[in-house]
Amino acid sequence: MPAHVYNYGLNMVNGTKGMTKVNKRGKKLSFSYNQRINEAKKVFTNYVKKQPEYSWTNNYSSRIYQSAFQHLAEAFKRYKEGTSKHPRFKRKKEKQSFSVYDGNGKVAVQVGNQIKIPTLGIFRLVEPVPYMGTEPDFYYFSNRRKMVCQL
Repeated sequence: MPAHVYNYGLNMVNGTKGMTKVNKRGKKLSFSYNQRINEAKKVFTNYVKKQPEYSWTNNYSSRIYQSAFQHLAEAFKRYKEGTSKHPRFKRKKEKQSFSVYDGNGKVAVQVGNQIKIPTLGIFRLVEPVPYMGTEPDFYYFSNRRKMVCQL
């Protein structure tokens, strides 16, 4: 779901490039990247999620799509600073990742192939994790045969 939301936000930001607003003096001003991302977030929350074809998004925590919009905002920030290229659409073929933040509890990693993620439940990992722990922040990515877990 995060890649779907990220791509939706990126499409909205790219599609609203010419969007302007008029200030009190009558001068036209362009929307910044952050303003356009915030508008895309509002549209996604108040309209898209309520459509029947997107009802599946209600099965997941809102933190998931909020973090996708945060990652998009960070990508545009790096682009504006000149430290990276313009954000691109995410594909399944590329690195698949997810982030879990400490808002609803701690991530519990057990030796072997289980991980407990707050608000989502217990999951079985394809590859075993060689250690055990409980941390507020957890990062995981898998790229074909390479898997990295960090606590």
